[in-house]
Amino acid sequence: TVSPKINVAVVDDDAVIRQLLSATYQKIGANCDVFASGSEFLQAANSKRYNLVILDIYMPGISGFNILKLLHDKHYPASVIVYSQMVSRDYIIQATSLGAKSYIAKPQKPEAIVQKSIEILNGKI
Repeated sequence: TVSPKINVAVVDDDAVIRQLLSATYQKIGANCDVFASGSEFLQAANSKRYNLVILDIYMPGISGFNILKLLHDKHYPASVIVYSQMVSRDYIIQATSLGAKSYIAKPQKPEAIVQKSIEILNGKI
């Protein structure tokens, strides 16, 4: 489990994924906010500090790559895990060069994503 002070943002246009991940993070005691679009998340991130962001790449409006770039440019302190159906070497390299800590291919069991999150957070905290 992680400390209850952990704030997680799930940014994905798929409502089922948002719900599954939110429920799974809450089971381990994390606070979890969900966002259906990148712009909703960026607005919240201006005033709230997240420890971890689960980020889809392809969403309407602003893409996950653009969000990664904005977070990187702002030196936003969250660890980012990209969770996307688009898995190619180029995408993984682009995401990690913009600061993503991990790139996970959809679909995965929510528990697998949470486990990866715990590993990343324990390495950081």
